[in-house]
Amino acid sequence: MKKTILNTLALVFFCKSLLLIANENIVFVEGIDDLPIFGNMKNNNESLVVFDTNEGRLIKTEIYGEAKLEHAKKFYNSILPNLGWKVEESNSFKREKEILIINYKENKKNLLIVFKILPN
Repeated sequence: MKKTILNTLALVFFCKSLLLIANENIVFVEGIDDLPIFGNMKNNNESLVVFDTNEGRLIKTEIYGEAKLEHAKKFYNSILPNLGWKVEESNSFKREKEILIINYKENKKNLLIVFKILPN
């Protein structure tokens, strides 16, 4: 019985360690702390604009890199509901008192994704 408990505890600690290691590699969209970046895209550090208003926050930020438009859309459409965002319409999501709008701009090889958070 003690051996089973010890093995179970060891497994729990091992799994938690793996999660911590995996989470260290997650990169988030600059200015939106809980929104992961798709694939190997990068933050455009010069694009970040943040305002706090009486109605809520205004954020505009961009990521860019080599990616396929349909894969990025599929990623954000599947992950955003897990983060509390509800689909309002195409590329528009609502969470609590905020609206997230995503604009995708594609050229030959690169994809630019613009995120805007506005008060609802």
